[in-house]
Amino acid sequence: MIRFRHCGVLSSNLKRSIAFYEQLGLKVVKQEKLKGLWVDALFSVRNANITYVKMQFESECNRAPMFELHYWQNPKIRREGFHHVSFTVDNIYETYNKLEKKNVDFLSPPLVDEFGINTLCFCIDPDKNLIELVEEPKCL
Repeated sequence: MIRFRHCGVLSSNLKRSIAFYEQLGLKVVKQEKLKGLWVDALFSVRNANITYVKMQFESECNRAPMFELHYWQNPKIRREGFHHVSFTVDNIYETYNKLEKKNVDFLSPPLVDEFGINTLCFCIDPDKNLIELVEEPKCL
């Protein structure tokens, strides 16, 4: 492995999920439907019908890692194992306050990690997935 490519998150309501992640600053780069024999073989299912949405921060170049939302129309699936996705933010307190005013649910306010290095908190997306927001120390 040479770099992080993307993170895929399952969505139960694509419109609601897109709106949520747009609040975090991501923009839709591509939206596409996948179905047919190739997709069935790829996922080892029958009659797959998936919509996926690639999202990215505006400031990132096209080679930066992508964030993907996957909405399975058929078969309805909910795979286990996803824990959280992490985003770096410039100002954790500003981000926290802005999102809290938009009624985003948080597990806690921003906290400094046990090493005194990063400040972070977790919020919850519409499908109850955990989203980690991290402010890293500024380079001197």
